[in-house]
Amino acid sequence: MDTIEIRLSGFGGQGLIMASVVLARAASLYESKHVVQKDDQYKREESGLYVVQTQTFGSGVRGSATKAEVKISTKEITFPEVTIPDILVLMSEASFLKFGENVKPTSLVIVDPDTVKSRPGGEFCEIPATVTASELGNKIAANMVMLGAVVAMTDVVEMDSLKSAMKDMLPPATHELNSKAVDKGFELGNECGGRLQVDWG
Repeated sequence: MDTIEIRLSGFGGQGLIMASVVLARAASLYESKHVVQKDDQYKREESGLYVVQTQTFGSGVRGSATKAEVKISTKEITFPEVTIPDILVLMSEASFLKFGENVKPTSLVIVDPDTVKSRPGGEFCEIPATVTASELGNKIAANMVMLGAVVAMTDVVEMDSLKSAMKDMLPPATHELNSKAVDKGFELGNECGGRLQVDWG
């Protein structure tokens, strides 16, 4: 697999755009090694990954429909937008109605059961990100719960890379909460049956 397309969708105020920026940063700055082939031999090189992050949101921003996307590839990315995602995160009913059926048979679909009433027709995994974040102290950390779950179910980046990028982008006062949120999301993701194995080699 040389390219992964990820779509995070919900409503403004859930921090999904920030989540996509954190994920993109983790992949572009902290996942700098992958296996390459040279002269019939495989070795790890500091060759890096190509990453593109895009976003759209309604005019009202907070509470309006929002979509944030990340493309990660071992090859140069010539078209920045996600067409049909390999990983789809749904965190609002409106996002399900707009994007819920636009997936591949092999796509990993993750739903927050507390903010999405409908369910996809195919396989999906429920991650109670909003409730989990509230239990940790603030529901705004639901975006980091989801990122932890995505990493657990895909290995798209390493947890250390995700946490490093998170600390780069988020205020120091929130680091403890968000680190706990990522860890809890990782735990929930491991408990979920769904999986899409990403191997940058």
